[in-house]
Amino acid sequence: MRIHRPDFTNRLVGDRPAPRLVRGDEPVRIGVLHNRKQNADVLIGRLAQNLADDLGGVVVYVDAKDHAAIPSPPDLLDAAAMEAQVVLTGSGD
Repeated sequence: MRIHRPDFTNRLVGDRPAPRLVRGDEPVRIGVLHNRKQNADVLIGRLAQNLADDLGGVVVYVDAKDHAAIPSPPDLLDAAAMEAQVVLTGSGD
């Protein structure tokens, strides 16, 4: 996995092995955190469903931030981490 800086520079932050998803007997739980950008719920929801279908998982957690311009509060992130193994959020402009 390559990690790039989010400020549009070409500097690579680092190369790291891709994290492995720990899987047991339960289906993978894919969470969605809607960031309140226009159509993000459709885009992220469809991506989550496709990923769940590919992995034999389920979409189990759907919530939304109060506003697109503010970070998610810690309790919302904690709830997402408790409910899902993978959480998808955000869409760029």
